[in-house]
Amino acid sequence: MNERKIGKLAEYLRKTKHLRMRDVYQGVCSETAYIRLETGESLPEFMTLSYIFSRMGKSVNKVSMMVGYKEYEIYCVQEKLEKAILEGRYQDAGKILDSYQKRKTAPLPPHQQYILKMRAAIMLEQGKYAEAQRYVECAVEKTLPQFHMDMLDEYLLSEEEWTLLLMWLQCRLYMGDKAIYKQCKKILNILEESKIDSEIKISLYPKVVWLLAESMRQEGIEEQAEKIVRKTLELLVENTSLLFFLPILEILTQVAGKKNDEAELAKIKAYIAALKWSYQSSGVTVFDSKIYLWEINRQNKLYLLSETVRQERKQNNLTQDTLAEKAGLDSKTLSRIENGANFPKPRTFRRLMNAINCEYDIYRTNLVTDDFSLLEIEWKISGEIMRENYKKARNLLKKMKKGLSPEFKENRQYILYITIVLDVQEKRLDLREAIISCIQAFEVTRPFVQERFEVAMLSVQETIIANFIAKLYRRQGDESRAIILLEHVLAGFDNSEVEDKYHYKELALVLENLSHYCETSNELEKALNYCNRGIKLLLLCGKGGMLGSFLMQRTYIGERLKKDNDTCRKEYGMVYQILELMQMENDRCALQKYYSNRYNRNIVDDAGINQRHNIDTY
Repeated sequence: MNERKIGKLAEYLRKTKHLRMRDVYQGVCSETAYIRLETGESLPEFMTLSYIFSRMGKSVNKVSMMVGYKEYEIYCVQEKLEKAILEGRYQDAGKILDSYQKRKTAPLPPHQQYILKMRAAIMLEQGKYAEAQRYVECAVEKTLPQFHMDMLDEYLLSEEEWTLLLMWLQCRLYMGDKAIYKQCKKILNILEESKIDSEIKISLYPKVVWLLAESMRQEGIEEQAEKIVRKTLELLVENTSLLFFLPILEILTQVAGKKNDEAELAKIKAYIAALKWSYQSSGVTVFDSKIYLWEINRQNKLYLLSETVRQERKQNNLTQDTLAEKAGLDSKTLSRIENGANFPKPRTFRRLMNAINCEYDIYRTNLVTDDFSLLEIEWKISGEIMRENYKKARNLLKKMKKGLSPEFKENRQYILYITIVLDVQEKRLDLREAIISCIQAFEVTRPFVQERFEVAMLSVQETIIANFIAKLYRRQGDESRAIILLEHVLAGFDNSEVEDKYHYKELALVLENLSHYCETSNELEKALNYCNRGIKLLLLCGKGGMLGSFLMQRTYIGERLKKDNDTCRKEYGMVYQILELMQMENDRCALQKYYSNRYNRNIVDDAGINQRHNIDTY
C-alpha cells in the first residue's frame, strides 16, 4: 500500500464519515502535511499516521508495516518503559523517558504527548495524583489545545487521546472526586454511538467500564455497573481477546459478593483461577487485577525493512551488486539499507522490490486496495468460513471480485486460495487436485521451494496457504511431509530479528498444527515445545481464541508422557473452564466426551470440585 493508496484511504474514510479536514489533523500535524497525505505526495511517520486514522475510528493494526531499526527500537523502548513502570522501577523508567526525549521524532506532537503521558503514569503508580494530573493536562494540550471536557462530544479523538482523558478522570477519582462516573457514562455513550474498529473498541471500552466500576465501588453502588460489565465481557469473548479479562471478572466477583450470589461468585472465581493457572503454568507474568489505563495494547504486524530487502534478495539468488544495478542504486547504498544504517524512501524501497518482482510496500494490508469496504469483506469471509457458512462466504467472494483489482499478485493469490478452500470444504476438489491448486496459488507470489522459506519470512497470506497445504498432506496420510513443510515456514520466522508477537497470527497457526502433527507422529517432546511456545505467544498477545485448544493439547501430551492422572484431571478441569468462558462450544464438547471415555467421569462435576479446591491457590 503506497503513499497514494494510504492517502486515498484517508480521504475515503474522512469523506464517508463527513468529517472536516481540520478536525482530523488539528494538533497532530500541519494542514500542509495532511493535504500531502491525502494527495499521496508523502506520508507522516507512523505514530502520527496512527492518530489520524484512529480519530476516524479505524485502527492501523490492520496494516502491516515495514520499519527501520530506529523505528523498531522505539517499539522496544516503549515496551521496556512499560515493564519498568509495572515492576515499580520508577527511576529506571524516568531514565528511559529522558533518553526517549532526545530522539529525532520526540518533538512531534504525538511523541511529546506520549512522553508526558508516561511521566503521568509514573506519578499515578506512585500515588502522586496531583502531579500525574498536571502531566496529563500538559499531554492533552499537545494535540488538543484549549480542550474542554464539557464539549467532549464535539471532538474527534484518537485512542491515545481517549486514554489521556481516562487517566485525567482516574486522577480526579483518587483525589476524592466522587462524581466521575457521570463522565464515564458520557464517554461510554459517545463510544457506543461512534463507528469505531473492534480493535479500538476492545482497547478502550473495558478501560472506561473499569473506571466506571471503580468510581461506583467507592460509592458502594458497584452492582449498578453489572449490566455494562457483562456487556464488556461479551465484547471481549466475541473478539476472542484476553485483554483486561481478569480485571473485568474481578468486578463481577465484587458484584456477586454484594448480591450474596454464592453460586455466581464461585463460577466467576473458577474462571479467574483457570485464567491465572494458564498464565502461571506457562511462565507468563500475571500482574494484579487492576487495569493500567496508560498501557499500549499494540496488535499490528511489523517487518524490518532492511531484513525484508536482504531476505528477498537471497530468496532470488541475487548478489548486492546485481540487485543494486537492477534497481538503479549504488551497491554501497543497498549495503547500508540491508545493514539498517539507512532507511530508504518508500519510492526507493519499491524500486528494490520491483527489481525482484515483489509487490511489497512500506505499509501493507493482505489485499492491495484503497477501498476499505473490500478489507471489511475479507474479514467477513474469514468469519463465515470459520463458522462453516460456505455459501455465504462464496457470495461475499463474488462481491469482492467485482471491486478487487487483479492487477496485483496478492489479490489474485487471495481469490485463488479462498476459492480452493471453499471447493475443498464443499468436496468439489479431491485432495491431490487441491494440493496442486494450492501450490499454484502460492506461486503467484514466490516459488514453492520449502528449503528457501528459511531464508525469508512468508507473508500472512503465504503462511496461511502453506499451512493449508500441510493440512492437505496430513489428510493424505503424509504427516511427515506436513511437519517438514511447517518447520521450514517456522524457521523463516525464527531467523527474524523481530519478536514473535508481531507475527502472532501466522505463528499461532503454524505452532498449533506442528504440535498436533508431531504428537500424532509420536514426537512428543517436539510437540510439547511447540505447544508451550504457542500458549505463551497467545497469552503475551492477549489472544484467547485458540488458547483452550492449545492448553487441552498440552495436557494431552503430558498425559501421553505419563504425567499422573490426578494432575491431568485437574488441568483438564482448568481447560474446561477456559473453553466455557471463551464460549468454544465445539472444543468444550470434544473435551467432555474425551474425558468421559478416558476417566469414566463427568468433567462438569470434576471441574467444579477441582476449581473449588484451587480457587484460593491461584
